[in-house]
Amino acid sequence: MIDWQAVLDFAARQHPAAVHFPIALILSGALLELLICLHRREDWMAAQRFCLRFGAWMALVAAALGWTLAGSMESSGELNLHRWLGVAATAAALVTAFLVPRWPESERRVFRWVLTLTAMVIALTGHFGGYLVHGPAQFTG
Repeated sequence: MIDWQAVLDFAARQHPAAVHFPIALILSGALLELLICLHRREDWMAAQRFCLRFGAWMALVAAALGWTLAGSMESSGELNLHRWLGVAATAAALVTAFLVPRWPESERRVFRWVLTLTAMVIALTGHFGGYLVHGPAQFTG
């Protein structure tokens, strides 16, 4: 008989590893937008679409694992901040993924602002996640 609670606990403990994939994909999508702007290479948009869309779906998985893991931890202000920033980062990633434009260059400004905000929220969420895993000594010098 399979102990489903043990399987769920094991999966939840993979959250710290699982978050790196969507972070890398979404930040790669942002980097691709910068390269698209600088080099006017519209052929890179397909790779950008893939990064942002796949990254958003993987962010959902990582967020679900994180909430499951947090359920087994003692609640704290830092944990709650990280949890809700994670929700905001996942929501922003999903919005960005669905905004991946197929419109002319002149109308990409809104997309670029949303993508920039998404990258910033993801970086902030990752910072607080690192704080939870490694403690304040790693971040205060």
